Parts: sequence; C-alpha cells; structure tokens
Amino acid sequence: LKNQLKMETPIRRKTRRDRRVIARKMMADAKYFGGDVPAGFRRLNKNQMERLQQLLNENVEIDGAGGFPEIILPLRHFVIALKRQLTSAGLSPLSIKINGGAATAIAASREFAYSDIDLIISADFGEEDSFNKAREALLAVVLDQMPSSTIKSRISAETLTDVYVKKMIKVNGHSGDKWSLFSFNNHLGRCLEIKFVDSMQRQYEFSVDSFQVLLDPILEDPEKPFALLTSAFRDVDEALVHLEDRLIKTVDPEKIRGGGLLKYCQLLVRGFKAADPEECHIMEKYMCSRFFIDFPDLGSQESKLRGYMESHFANHDSASSLCGDETDSEASSNQTTHSYLAVSQAKYDFLIMLYRVISSSTVCLMTHDRRCTLQLIDRMAYQLTLSSATTATATRPTRASAYLHSPAAAAAGTTGSAPKVSLLYFSANPNQWIQVV
Repeated sequence: LKNQLKMETPIRRKTRRDRRVIARKMMADAKYFGGDVPAGFRRLNKNQMERLQQLLNENVEIDGAGGFPEIILPLRHFVIALKRQLTSAGLSPLSIKINGGAATAIAASREFAYSDIDLIISADFGEEDSFNKAREALLAVVLDQMPSSTIKSRISAETLTDVYVKKMIKVNGHSGDKWSLFSFNNHLGRCLEIKFVDSMQRQYEFSVDSFQVLLDPILEDPEKPFALLTSAFRDVDEALVHLEDRLIKTVDPEKIRGGGLLKYCQLLVRGFKAADPEECHIMEKYMCSRFFIDFPDLGSQESKLRGYMESHFANHDSASSLCGDETDSEASSNQTTHSYLAVSQAKYDFLIMLYRVISSSTVCLMTHDRRCTLQLIDRMAYQLTLSSATTATATRPTRASAYLHSPAAAAAGTTGSAPKVSLLYFSANPNQWIQVV
C-alpha cells in the first residue's frame, strides 16, 4: 500500500501542474483570434458568442437580509471587479470560467433554461490563508457596490457574509480536492455561485452539465470578442453530441457525491434518455449505493431532497424548460396558479422517477431501510398534492386540472404497465377537488 501511495502522489502533482500549464496556454492562444485552439477546446461560434455576451450583460442580483440593500450590477462588471480584487490580494487568477447550466445554455443550439450562474476561478491557493483572502476579495466587491450613503467602514466581512451569502463551503480533503464555494442570496432562485479552485478531481455529474466557457480572452480584450468552450467530460465533441441528442452519459458515478442520482432522475423526467440503456441500468445501482452512503438516515435524505427541489425547481423554471420547449417569459410566470401547479407537477414527476429508480435498483439497503426511504418519498409527494390543491383553491380560478400520480403505482409501472393517473377538477366555488377519472 505504501508503494502504491508513493506511485500515486507524483501522478496527482503532475496532473495539477499540467492543468495550470494548459490554462496559461489557453489564455495566451485566446489573445489572438487566429491562433491555434488547444486540443480539447472549441472556439465559440457566432450564436454562442451572442448568448455569452447576453449573459455577461445580464444584471446579477444579490438580495440582502435585515434591511440591507440589494446589489445589482452586470455580470461582466462583477467578474472584472473580482479579478481586480484578487490580483490586489496576490491571488492572480489562472483562469475564469462559466460552469454548469449557464455554460450549457451557451453551448446548446436551442434555448436551455438554467437556475444558478456558476463561476470557477482557478488560482494557486497553496498558502494557508489563501481562501480567506479570496473571501475578503469577493466581499470587497459586494461592499463597493453598496450605496454611497452607506457607512462602509462600519460593515465587517462577517456582517456581509451573514447578510448576502446563502451558502459557504470549504473543502481541503485527502483526495486532492482543494476549493471553496460561495453562493449569494437571490429570492428568485437565480443565485450567483463563485467557486475558488486550487484542485478538484470531479467538476461535473453528467456529460450534458460538464461544459465550461473560458472568459479570460473576452475580459482582457473586449474589442476582439473571443472565447473557448471545453468540457470537464472526457471529450467536448462527445459532450456536445449528448447535449444535442439529449443523452445521459457519465463515468464512475460512485465518485460523485450523492451518486448523481437526483440529477439523473431529473434528466429522465425532462426527456433525456440513456446513451447506453444496459450500462445505465448498471450505473443506477452505483448511483443508489453512493447516495445512501452519503445520506444514510431519513433526516439527511429528506433535507437533501427538499434542498434539491428548492434549488432545481424554482418558480422561474418549468418541467420542460431544460428541453427548450418554453421561453423564459413563459417559464417565469410564477405569480399564476398555472405556473405554481406546473412547478409542483415537475417536482411530483421527479419524485415518482426517484421512487422508481430506488425501488428497482437499490441493492445496498436492508428491506426495512429501503421501505422507509420509499415511504418518505411517497409522503413528500402526497404533501405536494395537498399544497397544490390548497393553493389552487385559494386563488379560486374558474377552471383547473392536474394529473396526480401515486409513486407506489408508478413503481409497479416499471414492469411495463402505465402508472395510475387521476384527473382532478374543481369548479368556480369548490370546497374540494373532484376526481373525474
């Protein structure tokens, strides 16, 4: 074992050095429009550049708590200001990339709705206080954007963190991961997430969410708009094919926190299909096993499920938005009963799919434990139906309907029969839902 560890250590260091060399090479090549594109990268085409410019010009909204003002500024200005603050703190970024759903929306050939705006800032965070300096630089950007009437000298970094930061994570594990995450508050669910990365072994779950857009060239020279697209998956071209054909593909799901199980079920509900059905069915077992390793008790499972649905099924998103079947204006009509029911239906469909996968592919739990988890999912689905019915009745529309499924019946449908479906209807002045079918 000692000999094996000795062999693995230099390999990890070499990979880390290679990544930094590639990042510097990308920045150097990207300065020239006609320069050669490094292997594994693709130059953004005209339509992709337009989507990138639109995103960079989009206002970032950071909501404050306790009466603190809302921070609003274009994403481009935020990134430039953050880069300046990091450089002043002695943490010159090696690269700045858009990651996750926003990057996928840029790469996709059709509309692709997403929730958060994720940025990855790669730098050398080898010193002990490097992440503290990065946090101070990030909060300094927020402080600079506060109104001029604010007495900024009286506002500490701890106060800014409590008021504006929704989530803060720091990872410095033995597996080679060294990074920190800051997620800002946004009442509409469009959170800005900044990830400072020294090293990270896994930056994606599935190929369709593995895209990254390098921002350094366009930030350094706005007169020559130029950016590169890459993928944390093994091949950017293969990932693009999966995105266009809506295919599900990943490698080593057991190495993903949570196994990628929740994202997998969400992709299935939204119309994606397995690139290799037999392989995907085998991977389901690994996904379930890793999920129950990371979330072993009912309390942690419920907390994870509720948190995932809250962040991935926001009011501005719809069940089919990932497929690009609705426009942003249609998906953002969150003040109507129809929109609320659509979001609730999307969550319900997600829970049904999760019930099916766990019921058919879990091999690591005792029968009692598996039954308890399935009962938890069934209870959460039932609560959704009650909430939808109460909200719809309170608004007193003239007519509405919803399709409500039984997870237990849906699990039985995995053998080939369709799940039981009930059509519920209420009139102008109802006291209860009336089952029609």
